[in-house]
Amino acid sequence: MLALYAAFRRCKLDRGIRRPERRRKCARTWKRLSPTTTFQTAGITPALITTNLSDDRVHPAHALKFYAKLRGISPKSWLYAPDCGGHTGNGTQEEAAEELALVLRFLNETVCN
Repeated sequence: MLALYAAFRRCKLDRGIRRPERRRKCARTWKRLSPTTTFQTAGITPALITTNLSDDRVHPAHALKFYAKLRGISPKSWLYAPDCGGHTGNGTQEEAAEELALVLRFLNETVCN
């Protein structure tokens, strides 16, 4: 999702954006590719969304908004958002083990059952 957002921002900042036709094309492309606008109400499998509340590059609101919309469609989806960590993985081994345990539990409860 972040890559799509970055591509949209680059498109928006492009010199050609002064042309209304190019601006509309960028908006259509963004809407077509964005996972938050292309959800289908059926067939969505559970997902584990992870973020860090102290991320230094990506604001956690992006993942939280995505999770909120996904949760409305797929109630079995999970969110993992610890206070520590960050984009560079500034966590301890204990925190990494906790996240791995959560991932394994998620897979066990959603895929194996």
